Amino acid sequence: MIKTIAIGLAIALIGIAVLSSYGQAETYVRTMAIATSGSEANNSWDISANLTAGDNITFIYRDGWNWTAEPQWDTPDDGSNTPTMWVFIQIAPISPLGNATGFAVEARLTSITSGEGTTTRLTLFNITVEQEGSIDTSFIGQDDKGRYHYVGGRIPWSGTYAAHVGTWPSRGAPPSFLGFYHNITETTYPNTNFLPVGATIIVSGGALLAYGVRGTMNHTAHRRRKIEK
Repeated sequence: MIKTIAIGLAIALIGIAVLSSYGQAETYVRTMAIATSGSEANNSWDISANLTAGDNITFIYRDGWNWTAEPQWDTPDDGSNTPTMWVFIQIAPISPLGNATGFAVEARLTSITSGEGTTTRLTLFNITVEQEGSIDTSFIGQDDKGRYHYVGGRIPWSGTYAAHVGTWPSRGAPPSFLGFYHNITETTYPNTNFLPVGATIIVSGGALLAYGVRGTMNHTAHRRRKIEK
């Protein structure tokens, strides 16, 4: 019976270990859309959204369908003579009213060769803040060359904000997509399936342990009765 007690105790401890994994949380950060242009992308250079004070938001656009096909291009300041297009973005609080924050995105025409031939696309080269406004851009972060990591910043107060996109040289088609995004922190408990498994193991080990203890007690009582006789 001592062996039975030991086995029952070991099984119960295994169940407790499995059950303890149930409460282990995993925290991760994911990017979530606040508002996007959706099906209206082909009709507008603007988007608005209700944003929350203290939130650090990112504004995203995607190239219009004809941006690489049109013949007008600018040249960059570094003398590389690479065909360049500028995307100007202004984000402003409109209710309550505030000052606009302006960004300039430098995109350069890049040729990509693959098995299907050569295609061209616009590649992001630089982001600068051209106009400081109500949105705090110090939270964006910059690389070692002073280039901002993204368009956006920390929101000063809750309300309605609007973003306007423009290009130089100008393009006939608007961006194919516009969107406000932010990061949210989520906590999950991925080991919830361990709860019934751990409980079952503990019950099994406890039953075996109780059986062993009861058997030991009965054996001890039987020996005492024999001694008393």
